[in-house]
Amino acid sequence: MSGRTTGQVEPGRPGAGQEVAALVSERVRAGDWEGLNSVFRSIGRNGSADQVLALVRTLAPEDAYPLLAAVGGARPAKPFREVLDTLRAAGRDAEVRQILTAVGRHRAVREFPLVFSALKGGQGEVSRPFAQEHDIQWVLESLVRERPAEVQAVFDRLVLTRREHEADWLWRLARPVMALAPRSTAAPAPAAPGSPTRDTTASDWFAPRRPLGDPSRSRKPAPVETTLTTRIKINIPGTRPVPPVVVRKPADLRDAGTE
Repeated sequence: MSGRTTGQVEPGRPGAGQEVAALVSERVRAGDWEGLNSVFRSIGRNGSADQVLALVRTLAPEDAYPLLAAVGGARPAKPFREVLDTLRAAGRDAEVRQILTAVGRHRAVREFPLVFSALKGGQGEVSRPFAQEHDIQWVLESLVRERPAEVQAVFDRLVLTRREHEADWLWRLARPVMALAPRSTAAPAPAAPGSPTRDTTASDWFAPRRPLGDPSRSRKPAPVETTLTTRIKINIPGTRPVPPVVVRKPADLRDAGTE
């Protein structure tokens, strides 16, 4: 770390974040780098948006990366969006881009749909109508660049969670460098006779839908079974009529053919 601070302790609201900024300044002067990294990770994941902004204004740009990486890599979705809105309102677009890069670099695969939901639900839709799209593109480009081995897993997760827009975008970004299996244009191969039916998964999500008139869509006719029906009429003199008894059993065609 550089061991220097900017000296600008100006949180988003009066008095918010000043205590943590003062604590960081003391540890910088004392050279407690291990303790500082622990503080950065804790605030990045669970601290308030004003605390993050106060630290960003206090730290030198080269020292803020552990804090911003914790925000992008592990912060829950709703507080994550609040940090982005707070930093943007303060004009800290460079730090916002670092956080979005950290999402693509460090975020768990299962959390990408939640992050994209948070990005689309952020503030600024009127003043910055394309902000959410730019944010999503920045995250996906970082993912393709930094973690190519996990692009397939993220794609499958987006498809399974019905994030078709982001999944298609990721496929377009990854197409020049890799081939994603779910984007196949061929129809799925028919199952072998007697094999169990396969559930629909992300691998055939984008496969062409079969037309309604396709014979393969129709159900197989039920097997024809020959039965032998016997009606037994019971007549007892002096009593009311008794309904006939009907007995049905499968017919043995081999025996019937020999008779």
